[in-house]
Amino acid sequence: MSQNHGPENLCLLCGAPALEASAQGSGLSGVTSDSKPWPEAGTFCFCTACGHVQKRRTPRWIADVGRIYEGYEMYVTSGGNEQVVFQAGDPAPRSRRLLEGVLSCAAFPERGSLLDVGCGNGAFLRSFGERFPAWSLYGYELQESRRQVILALPGVEGFLHGPFEEQRGTFDAVSMLYVVEHLLDPLRTLRHVFSLLRPGGFFLLQTADLAASPFDLPVADHCSHFTLDMLCHAAEQAGFEVATRSDAWIRKEIGVLARRPGNDSPAQPGPLPQPKGPVLLAAQLRWLQAVAGHAREEAARGGLGVFGTSNAATWLAQELRGAAQFFVDEDPQRRGKTHLGLPVLAPQDVPSGSAAYLAFPRAMALDIAARLHPAHPNLRLIVPPDLE
Repeated sequence: MSQNHGPENLCLLCGAPALEASAQGSGLSGVTSDSKPWPEAGTFCFCTACGHVQKRRTPRWIADVGRIYEGYEMYVTSGGNEQVVFQAGDPAPRSRRLLEGVLSCAAFPERGSLLDVGCGNGAFLRSFGERFPAWSLYGYELQESRRQVILALPGVEGFLHGPFEEQRGTFDAVSMLYVVEHLLDPLRTLRHVFSLLRPGGFFLLQTADLAASPFDLPVADHCSHFTLDMLCHAAEQAGFEVATRSDAWIRKEIGVLARRPGNDSPAQPGPLPQPKGPVLLAAQLRWLQAVAGHAREEAARGGLGVFGTSNAATWLAQELRGAAQFFVDEDPQRRGKTHLGLPVLAPQDVPSGSAAYLAFPRAMALDIAARLHPAHPNLRLIVPPDLE
């Protein structure tokens, strides 16, 4: 391992000069978090001190991330509308599904104030406001461009923007959904969230699950790739008490509902979890390479499409090197559109004799195939190989 202790060799989470590059994944193509192909995912590393999986912050990678954010577009294929989650075959907006999962584990008061950090187009604010109409809602984004969209939502009383560490206020709850993986200094940000909460206030943190979804690794602008243990550890390091944790609120994702202690003092973090990052990272990268090879073999037979239009499907289509002929999506917001210049078809519209490769973790792909087969018996769906 290099002895260079510059910023690119410091762990994003614990700060130790202990990053080691993975032997797998060199040159792996990437995808942006708004589902666009990207030439390279970055250099995959793990911290030998804490085990956290992350990208190396080289000048080239930082420049790439800057370019990604300059051209960022949310939910383009669905016309700006939030992603629909097909959990158990029942479609629902992702934020609504997440809130249902959280409320199955915890109770919120009927009144309070919520700040959604990284509110985007306001999807979670909308879902939360529908369930808790008496709450005062606030959104935060670094840029001011979404101010009017957020302020127009029912229940929203304010919009914050600018450097996050300069924000002031006191809230009963703070949500940070699909943000922590982008942060170059996650602990600093989480500690500022702590300062914005009233004693006893809730903090909801949600991100992708590295253990369940290898497809998170190629996302070029994701700095960190969390396991549930490491996400909890990050919250505890920032002073929070973890109230509940789950990898089941939304498949392929992990979440933590934490509290600021009622005595107004930061909680003492528990022991560092057993590091699983290095072994997990190597296994997931090997699987991604196996999936790409398997899909190319299937494409050589002709008539292959990719099931899905989000990050995983976009990455796989890029790995197919022009051999993908179409995309398939169950979401009616996306069908009939184009993605990467290819048509997005409904399952029933896939041409006879063609097949669709399921760009999902294997367990999820098997579930989707079993669910769709009765309604579409002639649709040939290809499931990725098993993990080693």
